[in-house]
Amino acid sequence: MKTTVVRVAFLLEQDAYGEWVVNRVEAVLAQVCCAGCGGRFRVLPSDILPRKLYGLAVIEHLLAAYAEGGQGLRGVVWAVAGERTPAFTTLRAWIEGLGAYALGRALGEVPGSRPHTALVQETEARVPESRDVAVPAVDERRYRAQARRERLGAVAHLLAVAAQATGVSSPLALASWCALALGWGLTSPLLFRTGLPRTRLEQVGVKSRARSPPV
Repeated sequence: MKTTVVRVAFLLEQDAYGEWVVNRVEAVLAQVCCAGCGGRFRVLPSDILPRKLYGLAVIEHLLAAYAEGGQGLRGVVWAVAGERTPAFTTLRAWIEGLGAYALGRALGEVPGSRPHTALVQETEARVPESRDVAVPAVDERRYRAQARRERLGAVAHLLAVAAQATGVSSPLALASWCALALGWGLTSPLLFRTGLPRTRLEQVGVKSRARSPPV
């Protein structure tokens, strides 16, 4: 028997003036039953990730704006209008989790996700030029610890690879990449954790920002 379920999501859309805004959507999703385990699962579109209230376009739009280097976390999220925009702490958590995931660290993965290397390998096999995308430089003011610098660089690199692989510009490259991956037979691509536990070194860096906040 076919059933549906309503799921609330916050998606990035353009208003009448062409500006990007975050809108609340009540999406009607199909539910399917697994013949093997008998479990019921929601069928999500490629621009909505499991366990994420915000669509991939919202996430990418804010990540790309932060990677440009002109604004801090608060400035990036405050620049987007809408019914419910993310907090600056949410943006930081996306950077931490997605950065670790892109680096192949288990801390960035969630149950049921594939390692990011699976998506990278499939992409390079089909779009060889994606191998040549360089890791962008990271502004020194954005980090105190080497681990955070690596995660920031990994996020910027992931966005650049998504644009190269799909030929689609931000903020729609990640959703397009996921759609391609699903067509290649990869389930749950880009399923990353939001936030990471702080290391002792990074906690020291957080305290120091009270005296000299980075951008």
